[in-house]
Amino acid sequence: MPPENGRRVYRFGVFEADGAAGELRKRGVRIKLHSQPFQVLLMLLEKPFVIVTREEMRQGLWGNDTFVDFDHSLNTAVSKIRDVLGDSASVPRYVETIAGKGYRFLAPVTTQTDIPERPTPPLAEPEPRAAIPALLTIPLLTTPAELPVIPGRLVRTLLLLIQTMYLGFYFGALGI
Repeated sequence: MPPENGRRVYRFGVFEADGAAGELRKRGVRIKLHSQPFQVLLMLLEKPFVIVTREEMRQGLWGNDTFVDFDHSLNTAVSKIRDVLGDSASVPRYVETIAGKGYRFLAPVTTQTDIPERPTPPLAEPEPRAAIPALLTIPLLTTPAELPVIPGRLVRTLLLLIQTMYLGFYFGALGI
């Protein structure tokens, strides 16, 4: 739990999870993650490299008096965490599934506590045109592992649509 007069921030890779604010950020940019997956992520971040059992997660999320389809809810939450982190169940970089037991967070985590609350920054003014070229020199992706994982089926479908469109233009140009 975060300290009463400050907050606890977990940092791993290019990500930062602010427990008190309930925010996940990638390089300072807020990423949308609903409350339940965020709570599961915090449980994993509190014990990096240690298996957090499904029972521990059930207790932390719902307690003893709540009856829900726990397995489905937890699987969905972990799936959403993997989506926002760009992780995969088959080749995990952050969240590893331990069959029949639970989950383990694989990346090193640094924790910072007692950080004074920072006010929410106001909306940024549009950048002047002269500053835009300087922004373009900042690398958006630093490693190939940060590229989004795209399902093979989606790629095949898009390629099929492109080929169909090409054939349509080809036959249209021939006047057939």
